[in-house]
Amino acid sequence: MIPCAYCEKPCQPTREHIVPRWYSLTPGESETFNARQPITHLKGDLMIKDVCSTCNGGVLSQLDGYGKKLYDNYFSVSVGLGDVVEVTFDIHQLTRWLLKLSFNSGMANGTDMQVLAQYRDVISGRQPIGGNVFLSCHLIGPSIVDDQQKLIRPPVFEYSSGEAVAKAQEINGEFVVFKGSTALKISKKSDGYRKLREQLIQDGKLVGDSDGNLLMFTEDVVFNSPSAAAATVNAGNMNERTAWKIAATRQTYEDWHQAQLPQDSVDE
Repeated sequence: MIPCAYCEKPCQPTREHIVPRWYSLTPGESETFNARQPITHLKGDLMIKDVCSTCNGGVLSQLDGYGKKLYDNYFSVSVGLGDVVEVTFDIHQLTRWLLKLSFNSGMANGTDMQVLAQYRDVISGRQPIGGNVFLSCHLIGPSIVDDQQKLIRPPVFEYSSGEAVAKAQEINGEFVVFKGSTALKISKKSDGYRKLREQLIQDGKLVGDSDGNLLMFTEDVVFNSPSAAAATVNAGNMNERTAWKIAATRQTYEDWHQAQLPQDSVDE
């Protein structure tokens, strides 16, 4: 028998997931990464093996359950540009859960335990959090990684046609128009994407706005090209390479796209 990593009582150890099991079973969320080795992604269940069944199936499981509730209600929900989301949470449970994840990771990697071990009683609920723990968070936009493993933030493109204004990003080869963007309501004769617009309306992804003059995107919508996105917004065919411009610099999509190509490709 060995002492439990949390309550320190002698026990027959059980396996405790470093990252909750429910997260690794969530579609699209099966990978984690080692913060000590940036851009190193890991697959499979990561566990420590020195936690008693009482802690594992009790307080630690309850904290993971609270984390899943937050994930389902907030973290897994797509949010469009300009959306305002009110997040309601229990600061004590959230802090204890994040400390638990940090403690498990420290145990597995043998790092930072001199600091983290001080909070095992806080995680278990035997002691209050105290005034020397600060919790902060921030939003991270979609990112891609270049060949040098540097993070690149794709720019936000903007296109306006009449009263319609849309914003979008190109992410992993797909052109994503943000929720809250608007499109013209009446199709033009040159509307080669009329069927696509009709399908988006039928699916409830495009609905009439409060004034009835425009259509509004009710969620982020993925298009297979900037052309399809521009035509949907314009209700008619449009040259996407000059229609979409980076909101901050007004650089056209065409100029931006050319700048992303390797120099030898441009020269050829």
